[in-house]
Amino acid sequence: MAFCEVATREWVFVGASNVITLIPLTNTLTGARMDLSGVTQVDVCIGGIDASSDDDPSLVSWEQQEIDGEDVWVILVQPGLIPTIPLGEQEMWVTVYDADNLEGLVVTHNFPIEVIDEC
Repeated sequence: MAFCEVATREWVFVGASNVITLIPLTNTLTGARMDLSGVTQVDVCIGGIDASSDDDPSLVSWEQQEIDGEDVWVILVQPGLIPTIPLGEQEMWVTVYDADNLEGLVVTHNFPIEVIDEC
């Protein structure tokens, strides 16, 4: 099983394109990061609402980024742009698919977010 390190609750603003950047780990004890080079799809579920990189790669995607001088695979999610995202305290599930995980590998199932629709 894989995990994303969760330090705090993320604030999500409905209609805003704020990006949540997740670094999936293969081992939380050592901090070993997951290699997403073979990933074919990433899905996100928030409060029963699904978004997929297959349906809209602008909402859910993955790429390598340089972080502290190291190339790291990250998952990028713009949950505020997901249509009908539910308001309030939610948990975000992120699932990745590749040749070894055709049914999906859940990398986080309880990533805490707070969805607000106020200015």
